[in-house]
Amino acid sequence: MNEETEQRDLIRRANDHLEQYPELAWLHHVPNGGYRGRITGAKMKAAGVKPGVLDLSLPAMRLNPAGGVYGGYYCEMKRTKGSTTSPAQKKWIRYLRGAGYAVALCKGVELAWSSLMWYLSLPPVPALLSCNTTSDAVE
Repeated sequence: MNEETEQRDLIRRANDHLEQYPELAWLHHVPNGGYRGRITGAKMKAAGVKPGVLDLSLPAMRLNPAGGVYGGYYCEMKRTKGSTTSPAQKKWIRYLRGAGYAVALCKGVELAWSSLMWYLSLPPVPALLSCNTTSDAVE
């Protein structure tokens, strides 16, 4: 299976578990990879696309079992066999971990799902520790 198929399977599984884990509604793909022509690539770069940004992001804070808080979850999906992590991706992984995010590098949908379930099993951040004190701040 290729990376795109693995990732679609993970998103499908996440959508099937929204009732149990409502935060999964916020799991999203960061469209950085793939082939683009020169003009489209230049437009995307000008709009802020950065090389190596990880595939999936879940902006849901959790308590870190080692102490402190995870600011969210990032996952770089790889196909089960024959995939490599680019130097730009490794740089992002180091940065995100240092900045307090949970980061997973997952070969295949099963490992990615296990990692995501581990993250969601962590206690949510109490409202007093969260920056969002009102639910209608943007409305």
